[in-house]
Amino acid sequence: MSRSGSRVAVMALCVACLLAAANAPSESPPKPNPAAIVAGETLRVSAIRGVGLGGPGDRKVDDALWRIVTIRNQRFSLATFAEALEAVLQVPVVIDRLSFEEAGRDLTAEFSVDVSETTVHELLSSLDEIEAGYNIRHGRLVLQYRFEALEARTLRVYNVASLSTTVQEKIRELVVAHCYGPWDADEPGTGTIQQLGTNLLVRTNLAAQAEVETFLNLLAANVPGPAK
Repeated sequence: MSRSGSRVAVMALCVACLLAAANAPSESPPKPNPAAIVAGETLRVSAIRGVGLGGPGDRKVDDALWRIVTIRNQRFSLATFAEALEAVLQVPVVIDRLSFEEAGRDLTAEFSVDVSETTVHELLSSLDEIEAGYNIRHGRLVLQYRFEALEARTLRVYNVASLSTTVQEKIRELVVAHCYGPWDADEPGTGTIQQLGTNLLVRTNLAAQAEVETFLNLLAANVPGPAK
């Protein structure tokens, strides 16, 4: 073969290699495996339920936070955790990146999760390795730096008419004594409680609201209420 023919053959081979590379499927980053989060029933007792100011989207997210989940020895980045959680709960999950960045946290760092049959409320309160917290905003579950989440307080009203008269008279003192506080200090991370008849107005962060609702339903289930 002549030199010119060799050069043509080499050029043709290079072109073929370039075309093959261009048409080859590109490698995409690994997707989170939704099966890493096993979801069970929704654990929400409806005897006493906090009513907030949010619309239907917020209420849907709030209900999803009472889902029972199991995650055994899995590692996530914050992004893959949010995507897997969204796939399981079927509600929008977003990351407040600015809150983590301002706190000097690496959003790409991986962390371990190992929980069994716990509510999403409890799961999101246990992410100590990345100091994450959570909130509900505009129909979305927001993962944010824990201090920011604790600072964001929301108002909810609990009707405690199903509790006994004796418990109703002391309900404010009981909540203050047994639920996460501190209370009555209008500072970040604290809450306030007011009682108006059979309604309890609670203003605190989302994690504390979950504790208040759980406690009130514990009383409703175990302390005899008014005679029917």
